[in-house]
Amino acid sequence: LLSSVHEQLGMVGLEALQQGTPVITTTCGGPQDYVIDGHTGYSVPINDSAAMAEKALIVLSCPVRYKQISQDCTALIDQKYSEKTVHALFAKSLQAVYPELTGAFDASLNQAEAYQPAHHKALSKKQDYKYK
Repeated sequence: LLSSVHEQLGMVGLEALQQGTPVITTTCGGPQDYVIDGHTGYSVPINDSAAMAEKALIVLSCPVRYKQISQDCTALIDQKYSEKTVHALFAKSLQAVYPELTGAFDASLNQAEAYQPAHHKALSKKQDYKYK
């Protein structure tokens, strides 16, 4: 549960998703980037403890639903926040500013792909999340 009034990114939420733990958060900013209602958790209005409790009960009352959300959590992390994805975005940003770096990151990107566990590859193919 992230009951913040204001949150930039909320690293603790990303860490929870990585472990397959659904996140229930307030509509406080950053967590809306990774909390997809009904898939990776739920967002509720700020200072609405009743809504937060209701969403927690929804997640915890059905083991089958919890398992599905948990799998969606890890799939989202694999797709949007994996080392390979973040590294590629970083490389692209650097290359936009310093064109002479084009291609300098290719070897390390291939190396990151080689170390991705097989079960992560299977999860990441399960659901293709679309972002704003």
